[in-house]
Amino acid sequence: MSALIDIETQPTYDFAAIVAANIRAQASRIGFNQSELARELGYNQGAVNQRWRGKRQWQLDDLSKVAAVLGTTPWELVQPMGDIEKLPQLDSNQQPFD
Repeated sequence: MSALIDIETQPTYDFAAIVAANIRAQASRIGFNQSELARELGYNQGAVNQRWRGKRQWQLDDLSKVAAVLGTTPWELVQPMGDIEKLPQLDSNQQPFD
């Protein structure tokens, strides 16, 4: 007997948003901003800005190059980060006792 997937209960993923968020997160981890990423990729800053903000999709052909520049793998850039909703909200000025 085959199992049917109930589309109503399955989480929806916006692939472009996941990739853009992962690229921003990895760039931040290594101290890159979008201008530096654009320079390393050989793109103009406007093209990266559109992708950085999720207004345009990163092309699959670009992911290997982006991953290499950011020191990660294409697979890491396309994986959902998990349930973000359950993570605590941290303010931008964390202190050791927080």
